[in-house]
Amino acid sequence: MNNKKPLLETKNLKKYFGGLKAVDGIDFSVQEEGLISIIGPNGAGKTTFFNLISGIMKPTEGRVFFQGRNITGWPPHRLAGMGLGRSYQITNIFPLLTVLENVRIACQSAGSDNYKFWQHHKSFSVYEEKAREILRRVYLEGREEQLAMHLPHGDKRKLEIAIALAREPTLLLLDEPTAGISTEELPELTALIQEIKELGKQQILLVEHRMDVVTAISDRITVLNRGVILAEGSPDEIMENQEVQEAYLGGGGAA
Repeated sequence: MNNKKPLLETKNLKKYFGGLKAVDGIDFSVQEEGLISIIGPNGAGKTTFFNLISGIMKPTEGRVFFQGRNITGWPPHRLAGMGLGRSYQITNIFPLLTVLENVRIACQSAGSDNYKFWQHHKSFSVYEEKAREILRRVYLEGREEQLAMHLPHGDKRKLEIAIALAREPTLLLLDEPTAGISTEELPELTALIQEIKELGKQQILLVEHRMDVVTAISDRITVLNRGVILAEGSPDEIMENQEVQEAYLGGGGAA
């Protein structure tokens, strides 16, 4: 019998906005099992659920546990220090800094030199080298000195993932990482997420609207609808589920 605590767990998690039940009593857990995707139609509660897990919002009711600790209502910076990293649906980078500076600062924030604001950056060579290695991993090698604001949208997405990886999270939350990127940019970003998964250093929890991406890289899928869990299972099980087809895919098959 496996008595190991889940990496992440929610119990009776709720978030109400007046009469709107955005999240309505979700019991959910993440073991060390690869990549879990959360899908659902618009208004299903996916991003609200992410915001509750990552400390952006406080729940109306219920609890969130991470590595066995009750983290309900903890602020994002405290959760980041525990090993919970997140990217956002809207790109969240420092546009006036270079690509390298964005990641170096994130690396430094996770180290023992995070409050040494006035010291020259060249004295932190260990963080710069780590940042360069992360940029190689996310296919941004050669763009280190470019201002982040001038990156194509798909590369900004990769930079945001690099910033999240800089803190070496145990659990990486990716909120619609393919939002707004072109068809041409999609294969490389999908491959990047797959490579992070296969490396095995981070458990990944993904909110995504592109079903081709979800079915290609997910080990398990959780479907939300109207703030509750409608179904959970493997990609094949979810695509064959009639309730999911009706609620999310419009019925008539999961083409």
